[in-house]
Amino acid sequence: ELGGFKIPGVREKVITTLFADDTTIYLNEYDEYEVLEKILLTWCKASGARFNIDKTEILPIGTKEYRDWLITNRTNHETNAKLPENIKIAIDGEPCRSLGGWVGNLKDDVVIWAKNVEKIKAHLKRWNRSH
Repeated sequence: ELGGFKIPGVREKVITTLFADDTTIYLNEYDEYEVLEKILLTWCKASGARFNIDKTEILPIGTKEYRDWLITNRTNHETNAKLPENIKIAIDGEPCRSLGGWVGNLKDDVVIWAKNVEKIKAHLKRWNRSH
């Protein structure tokens, strides 16, 4: 029921990637969020798993115009329903954590790593004081 992403030269469409307890789902501009929600609810019932909807983030992919349109209209296509207000949509420059890495449109990798570097420096400083 979901179209996902078609990659040139790849026979299968990409709909999801899974790693530990992280799931990334790829929806194309015509896929409906309600269909995804129904699939997830069915999967959770069948597997006994729980999907943490509060951690859901949308990362628009496509042209700048499309990304801006999706953010402004809170839907991926004019014929689809609006995304629920509790679903976060990442704006350009705002990274999202996905499968252990940081992804996003026009994100600043220096800013992302600066936080980690500061944490490491603080740990080294504490460690140095105790030796």
